Amino acid sequence: MLATPAIFAVGFVARPMGSVVFGWLGDRRGRKASMTLAVGLASLGSLLIAVVPGYDSAGAFASVMLLAARLLQGLAHGGEQPSAQTYISEMAPKEKRGLWSTLVYTSGMVGILFGTVLGAVLAARLSDAEIMAWGWRVPFAIGAVLGLTALYMRSHMAESAGSILLAVFAKLFPTSIRTMGPAVPYAICVAVFGGTVPYLHAWLVRSTLRT
Repeated sequence: MLATPAIFAVGFVARPMGSVVFGWLGDRRGRKASMTLAVGLASLGSLLIAVVPGYDSAGAFASVMLLAARLLQGLAHGGEQPSAQTYISEMAPKEKRGLWSTLVYTSGMVGILFGTVLGAVLAARLSDAEIMAWGWRVPFAIGAVLGLTALYMRSHMAESAGSILLAVFAKLFPTSIRTMGPAVPYAICVAVFGGTVPYLHAWLVRSTLRT
């Protein structure tokens, strides 16, 4: 089911929506609330994928459950990175703001590297039948546990002073949709480009190897 294009793509479609929703939430309720909710939804999505029943036993319900999990992951991912980068830039010392902000992207790349290594280990240790039966669930289960750990940490972190001030100003001077509207198409294009290019590279490698 994971290979179904619609289920695979829905997570990427949801990312721009997540950026808008969590950006609005961060401006109104603070970065802490936005980041805590984002990692909570991401953990829930991973947990649902880890425990979703097979199509043979649950039929269409399994596909719907998996689709919902991917939607949650997409919304959470879309809101996570911009919220985290904004939070760090507001908390960092002025002279180290750029350096600290880059750590968000770097940590994401470390996570991708960890996932790649984990996938390689599972592929080397398990047979194809074991991977199809239960092995593919292992990374999602680990992700859910790590996400719950991050959820606990974020529930105890301090709110940024800049976020508190912005929340006050947002209530006094609500942003006009006419002001933000023209930027939305550009943001969507950036998200689509950023989410497509890595998979284009993978497709080119496979296509080259086949020919």
